[in-house]
Amino acid sequence: MPSLVSRGADCPAHNQGLDSVSRLRFLIALSVALPLVLGSTVSASAAASSKPSQQRTERAFVQSLLLEINVVREKHSLRPLRVGPALRRAADQHDLEMGRMGYFSHTSANGTDFSGRLERYYPSRGTRFWSVGENLLWSGSNLTPRAAVRVWMRSPPHRANLLRRDWRQIGIAAYRITSAPGYFGHRRIWLLTADFGVRY
Repeated sequence: MPSLVSRGADCPAHNQGLDSVSRLRFLIALSVALPLVLGSTVSASAAASSKPSQQRTERAFVQSLLLEINVVREKHSLRPLRVGPALRRAADQHDLEMGRMGYFSHTSANGTDFSGRLERYYPSRGTRFWSVGENLLWSGSNLTPRAAVRVWMRSPPHRANLLRRDWRQIGIAAYRITSAPGYFGHRRIWLLTADFGVRY
């Protein structure tokens, strides 16, 4: 389920439309809150990796996912996204929280909506325009970055986030969890958060 928030200031609302209404937040619910699941949820041959090895695997996944997203954007004549450290920290925090606490939602465990969470890491203070979006995905342990992008591209709201023209930055988190609790039923999963942003 992707989410999108835009906010602008110092621009006449009647000239700029939704994105520039002075200092108001608009949350657009773009799809029903259902997880995306693909592949098998358990791999009999997959053993728990040592921590450094798992971290290398996760970093490589994130780098490949960024490459796949930018390949798709290039095919649609869109500029590539660059990693924004603040958005990356926001994605990391949310992915880790969902994985540890066993839930799957844009809303944080404490009830903060995703725009409030991203505002903490990627503030709008001092900007004329600020907009953020988020795609989430969880899947069985055989997920690949290319498959993740394919799933998002088949869902119109997720696709809209991937192909939004004005995004400039992205933060991606990908965690491979051996036994994810709660909502995930102690399955071995990949859990992904992609946070998109632009501010000026």
